[in-house]
Amino acid sequence: MKEGTIISGYRVDGVLAAGNMAEVYEATQLSLNRVVALKLLAPNLSDDPAFRARFKREGQVQAGLDHDHIVTVYEAGQSEYGLFLAMQLIAGPTLKQLITDHTLDPRRTVRLLSQVARALDAAHQSGLIHRDIKPQNILIGPGDHAYLADFGLIKTRDEARLTGTGQFIGTIDYVAPEQIQGEPVTPACDHYALAAVLYECLTSEVPFPTPSEAATLHAHVIAPPPRVSERRADLPSALDTVIARGMAKDPRARPALAAELIQSAARALSTSASKRSGASPSVREDDSPEGGAVRHPAGGRLAPHADSPTAPSRLLQTDPPAQVASPAARTPGGRRRARGVVLVAALMLVAFVAGLVIGLLLH
Repeated sequence: MKEGTIISGYRVDGVLAAGNMAEVYEATQLSLNRVVALKLLAPNLSDDPAFRARFKREGQVQAGLDHDHIVTVYEAGQSEYGLFLAMQLIAGPTLKQLITDHTLDPRRTVRLLSQVARALDAAHQSGLIHRDIKPQNILIGPGDHAYLADFGLIKTRDEARLTGTGQFIGTIDYVAPEQIQGEPVTPACDHYALAAVLYECLTSEVPFPTPSEAATLHAHVIAPPPRVSERRADLPSALDTVIARGMAKDPRARPALAAELIQSAARALSTSASKRSGASPSVREDDSPEGGAVRHPAGGRLAPHADSPTAPSRLLQTDPPAQVASPAARTPGGRRRARGVVLVAALMLVAFVAGLVIGLLLH
């Protein structure tokens, strides 16, 4: 699209992004002299009823989500060039660009993703599932204000699947096992993807960097969640537990809220920092998803929709790391076991020496 082209009252000023389904332009809404992001459905798809329905739904859904951390949709319409969405223009990079440029500071990661988690929880409480959480769909504005974007694959909880058997909608590096296997899509799918994004922010690597798409999908279904501490020795192993829970194969084992996942990461970082400094562990307000404790709806579930199949969360239990106690910390029982080991060793030594003596005498 050439600069200066007028599309339903919007003047195209430049290209922001281009994909298979749509192109996004920086544009000016002439009636208000407002700079916007103008998303135009690709011409070859504008006549496809399924894509038209999905594109129209994206506008309706985003326009109905009034949240500080969700990109605002101003208008959805039809033009001579096809369907379009006029959206809030965010002056900043995507989270993917930040990750590509350099490894993110862990505390900055928590601050950014806590905002995304709030947006996700708001969408889930409205009965909507994003289905395509990834760093490319998280925009970072001035002051590190994060925005969740691209609701083109949004799904209501009572909606029929849009894909056939053996197909799924999402991005393979972040897709939940149940999506791959054709099982029902729930908010837990978004929680899985958010945990995968958390891992990537901390390590600058996707969870399963395999040589093929098939291998990546297989890893999501079969392989254990990756360990942050194996990629970055400076990060606490407690983050491994956070990622393992967020990327659990069983969706019921994942956190009930996105905010709960990110606050667990904040707590792991805070506890680790406190141990290094000798201070009491605490979660700072600027690191927590809500500026404090995570607030659960009554009953600990996402409440607004009675037909929601939300399952209670189940905490994964992990064995604590083995520790060598100092002599002063050993228990009486431990001392008895130690004496027993020494006694057995002494008896074995006596038997060995006796055997040698008898052997010499016989020869």
